[in-house]
Amino acid sequence: YYWQVIDGLQRCSVLKNFARKKTMELNDLEFLTQFNGENYDSLPRELKRRITQTPITVYVVEKGTPEEVKFNIFKRINTGGLILTPQEIRHALNQGVASEFVATLADLDEFKEATSWIIKTDRMEDRDFVTRFVSFYITPYTEYQPDLDTFMTKGMGLIKTLSDEKRNQMKSDFIRAMNTANVIFGDDAFRKRKAREDRRKPINKALFETLSVAFSKLNEKETKILIDKAELFTDKFIELNNDQTFYNSLASGTGLKPSVTKRFSEIIRITNETISN
Repeated sequence: YYWQVIDGLQRCSVLKNFARKKTMELNDLEFLTQFNGENYDSLPRELKRRITQTPITVYVVEKGTPEEVKFNIFKRINTGGLILTPQEIRHALNQGVASEFVATLADLDEFKEATSWIIKTDRMEDRDFVTRFVSFYITPYTEYQPDLDTFMTKGMGLIKTLSDEKRNQMKSDFIRAMNTANVIFGDDAFRKRKAREDRRKPINKALFETLSVAFSKLNEKETKILIDKAELFTDKFIELNNDQTFYNSLASGTGLKPSVTKRFSEIIRITNETISN
C-alpha cells in the first residue's frame, strides 16, 4: 500500500532529501543567509528540532474516491501559494497513462501548426485544449452533463480504460482533424468569423473542441471531400457564426448543456451538408 502525492511532491522530496537522506544543502537563502552551505546535520539543534517537530497538514483522499470528487476536494483545498489551474489539477489526479497521452497529443507538430504555434505550454494551457478534444471524442456531446470541468476530469480519467489500439486510433484521428482544420482554415482555424473581411480573432476553446471532434469522426473519403469543398464549408461556417444563438454558445455559458448541444449539432450539420452537397 502506498500514497500517491497529488500536490506538494517537490516539497516532500526536498524535506526527504534534506532531513532524511541528507543529500542536499542550503543555498541561495533569502533570509538566514548565515546558513548557506549548511546541511541538516550542521544546523543548530533548535532549527533541527523545528524541522522535525513542525506539524504538517495532509489531506488524504481515500482509495476508490470518484475522480470528480477528488477534483472538487482539490479545488477547495488549493487556496495557498500559486493556485493550480483546472488542467494542472486534472494532470495531478491522472498521472501515468492519461497524463502522458494528453502530453503526447499536445506536443504534436500537427496540433501546434493548426493552432499557429501560439498556445502556451506553461500552466498546461495546451493540454487543456487537448483534454477538451479527448473528453468529447470519448463521450459524445449528446451524453454531456455539466459542469465542463467535471466532464473533462472524467474524460481524462477514461483514457486509461482504453486499449492501446483505441488510444492509437484517437491519436490518428486527432492528427487528421488538425491537418483538416489547417488545410481548410489556415491560420484562421478555430476562430470565430462573421465575415471574410473581419479581423482575425483569438482561438476559441469551444470552437476548437467542436471542430476537432467533428473532423476526427470523418473517414478518409469524407475528409477529402470536405477539403475539396473548403470554400463552401467556410461560407457555411461564416453564415453559422451570424446565428446569434450559435455565436453565444462560443462566447458565454460555454459549459451549459444547451450551448454544447447547439455548437456541436450545428457544426456537424454544416459538415454533413458540405460533404453531401
